[in-house]
Amino acid sequence: MLPSLKVLRLSDCNLRASSYSLQISNLTSLETLDLSYNFYNTSITPNWFWGLTGLKYLDISWNGLYGQFPDEIGNMTSMVMFDLQMNNLVGMISSNLQNLCSLEKFYARGNNINGSITEFFLRLPSCSWNKLTRVLLSSNNLTGSLPTKLKPLSNLSGLILGNNKLTGPVPLWIGELMKLTELDLSYNNLEGFINEEHLSGLESLEKLWLSNNSIALVLNSTWVPPSNLTDIGLRSCLLGPKFPLWLRWLTRLDNLDISNTNISDKVPDWFWAVASTVRTLNMRHNQIIGSLPSTMEHMRATAIDLSSNQFIGPLPSDFGAPSLARLILFDNSISGTIPSSLCKLRLLLLLDISENKLTGQIPDCAAITSETNMTSMSINNLSLRNNNLSGEFPSFLQHCPQLSFLDLAHNHFFGTLPTWIGDKLPYLAFLRLRSNKFYGRIPEELTQIVNLQYLDLSYNNMTGSIPKSIVNIKGMILVKDYDVVTWSHIPRISR
Repeated sequence: MLPSLKVLRLSDCNLRASSYSLQISNLTSLETLDLSYNFYNTSITPNWFWGLTGLKYLDISWNGLYGQFPDEIGNMTSMVMFDLQMNNLVGMISSNLQNLCSLEKFYARGNNINGSITEFFLRLPSCSWNKLTRVLLSSNNLTGSLPTKLKPLSNLSGLILGNNKLTGPVPLWIGELMKLTELDLSYNNLEGFINEEHLSGLESLEKLWLSNNSIALVLNSTWVPPSNLTDIGLRSCLLGPKFPLWLRWLTRLDNLDISNTNISDKVPDWFWAVASTVRTLNMRHNQIIGSLPSTMEHMRATAIDLSSNQFIGPLPSDFGAPSLARLILFDNSISGTIPSSLCKLRLLLLLDISENKLTGQIPDCAAITSETNMTSMSINNLSLRNNNLSGEFPSFLQHCPQLSFLDLAHNHFFGTLPTWIGDKLPYLAFLRLRSNKFYGRIPEELTQIVNLQYLDLSYNNMTGSIPKSIVNIKGMILVKDYDVVTWSHIPRISR
C-alpha cells in the first residue's frame, strides 16, 4: 500500500496494462504517473490508471495503445499535462476533455486522431483556454481549415499541427499568439499567403515550420523578423524569386531550410556570415546564383545542401567547418580542383559534389590525414560522378573502412582496379565506375565484398573474363518481394 506516494515513474519497465500489483497499491495521493514505453498493442480502456482521478501529470506515450479517445479522461479534473503521443488512437478527442480546467499541456502526436481541426479546438477545455501552453497534434489525420476566428490562447507557447491534412489559408489570429515560441504547420495542404500581419505579434517565436504547403510568403524587404528565431523550415513554399533579405537580421539561426522555394537570385555576401551559426543548411532545388565563400572555418554546420542551383567558381580553399558530416553540392557549375582541406574533416560521412565542372586529381587524403594523426576516415558515402576528374583509383579509400557508396562514373579516371578493394572496403554496397578509362582485369578480390548490391563497370577498357567467384556476392541476390534496391540518401541515379 502506497497511499502517500506522489510521483511514480515506470517508463520502459515492460509492464502490462493490467498490472495487478499496481491496481491494489492504493495510490490515492499520486500526482505524477509516467508509464511511457510499456504496454504494446493493448487497448487504452479499460486500464487501472483511469481510476487515479487526482493525477496532474499522466504520460502514457509510446505504448501502442489503441482504441477510441477515452471518455474516462473527463474524470481527471486536476490534470495539468496529458501525454498520449505515439499510440494508435482513432477518432476525435473526447468532449469530456472540457472538464480539465487545469490543463496546460496536451500531447497527442503520432496517433490516428481524425475529424475537423475546428472541432478539435471546440473540444479543448474552454475553462483552461488561458492556461494552455503547448498543443502537440502532429502526424494525425486532422482535416479542414483552421478556424478563421479563435478565442485568444494568451499563454500558448507551442502549436504543433504538422503532418496532417489541413487545408485553406493560415488565419490572422496566429499573429496574436504573443507567447508562441514554436509554430509547426508543415506537411499539410495549406494555401494562400503569409504576410507581416500573420507574424506581427510573434516576438517570442523561435521555431517556424511551414514546409510542404502551397503558401507564399509575401514579406517586405524591410521586414525585421523575430530576433529569437533559431529554426526556419520553408521547404516547397513560395519564397522567391528574390533572395529573402530579412534573413540578414537573424543572428541565432540553428536550422534553415529554404529548399525548392523558387529563389532565382544572387546569394548576398552577408548571407555566409549569417550561415556561420547554422547547423543544418538546406537551399537545394532553387536557381541561386553566386560563389561559395573562400573559407568555412568559422562555420559550425553539420549538414549543408546547396544542390541543384547555379553556384559557380571554386570550392572553398579552406573548408574548416570541423563538425561537417554531410556536404551535398551536386548539380551546380562549381569548377577548379578539390581542395586538400576536405581531407581534414574528421566527421565527414557524406560528400556529394557530382555533376559539376571539377578538374584535376583527387587529393591524397591518406598523406594529409597522417599529418593530423587520423588513422582512418569516417566517410561512408562519396559521389564524384559527372565531372572532369582524372587520376588512378583513389588509394586513400583503403583508409575508409566504413565506405558503403562510391560513385566515380563519367570522369577520366584510369589505371587498374586495386586488389585491396575487397579487403579494405568490406561494407561497400554500391560501386559505380562506368564511363572512365579503367583497364585490365576485374580483380577477383572485388568478389570478396559479399554485401555489394550494385556494380557498374561499363564503358571502360576492362579485359579478361568475369571472375566465377562473382556468385559469392550475396548482396546481389534478390529476396522475394524485394526486387528494387533503393538509396534514399542519393538524390537520383543517372545514366
